[in-house]
Amino acid sequence: MNQDKDELKIKIHKIFSEIRSQLNQREDELLLEIDRIYDELFFNEELINKSTKLPNKIKKNIEKGKEININNNSNSIINDCINIENIIQDINKINKNIEK
Repeated sequence: MNQDKDELKIKIHKIFSEIRSQLNQREDELLLEIDRIYDELFFNEELINKSTKLPNKIKKNIEKGKEININNNSNSIINDCINIENIIQDINKINKNIEK
């Protein structure tokens, strides 16, 4: 019985170590993604400020993106990041149309 007990403890330890490792990896990925999105957002925001032809909807969405509160739970932050990424894609499309 003691051997079974020790084996169970070892298995549990391995499982939780793997979970921690995957969580740490995902956290690093999300932090890098947030940096990338913010860098792109601020670059594109500068373009928007120079242009008066962009729809007000895009400008409002960018302002909304600035209001991300770091104290929100992680799901909210992830959703905000996804929304910002969608905004960036919209801005890129608009910029391409402006260039044409």
